[in-house]
Amino acid sequence: MKIRFLALRTKRELALRSFYTGTLGLTCLTFEENYTVYQVGETVLLFEKGPDPDDEMDPSYHFAIDIPRNQLEKAAAWLSERVDLLKFDGKTEVEHSNWNATSLYFHDPQGNIVEVIARHNLENDREGLFSPESFLRVSEIGWPCIFGMPDRDFELPVWSETDDCQAFGSEEGSILVVKNAEPWTPTGERALAHPCVVMIQDEKGVRNYSRR
Repeated sequence: MKIRFLALRTKRELALRSFYTGTLGLTCLTFEENYTVYQVGETVLLFEKGPDPDDEMDPSYHFAIDIPRNQLEKAAAWLSERVDLLKFDGKTEVEHSNWNATSLYFHDPQGNIVEVIARHNLENDREGLFSPESFLRVSEIGWPCIFGMPDRDFELPVWSETDDCQAFGSEEGSILVVKNAEPWTPTGERALAHPCVVMIQDEKGVRNYSRR
């Protein structure tokens, strides 16, 4: 499964535009007064203002972006010049032994927890320097649920499961279901449900899932 499109809400659209295009160097596909669209490797990422930003809770999300598995050290050096990498147990490189992956984390101006992850099982090595072109795709979106179980039928297999979460999809792309108010790694911030639209593609075709 791959995430082809992801739409998230924001109250800081202009600050995010400066961050994602200026700081991270992503390509801006289009922008209007209330939304901006970016290219993140194989994924299109959209941030939009809510219909009534004054009444909406300040939204924050957790999502992950894949990088080549052989560029983790280069990514850490590149990112550390641009963002404050978050620490977990005193380290900026967080190991996920059950996924055979290593992650780096940082906040964007909205307060989203952005994860940059090298999945060592995937053969996606690239030579050369780390650059914005090294962001391969959005590979994970957090999906908090009230009772910790899916609030809808994703029609997707569970490829990883622990006591705290269920990852629906595959190693290349997943919807990560967690209990509402569970702490996100690495900060311990509460996972809260906010409006989201995700378009996925797998062997069954293309499907959209949304929450409003």
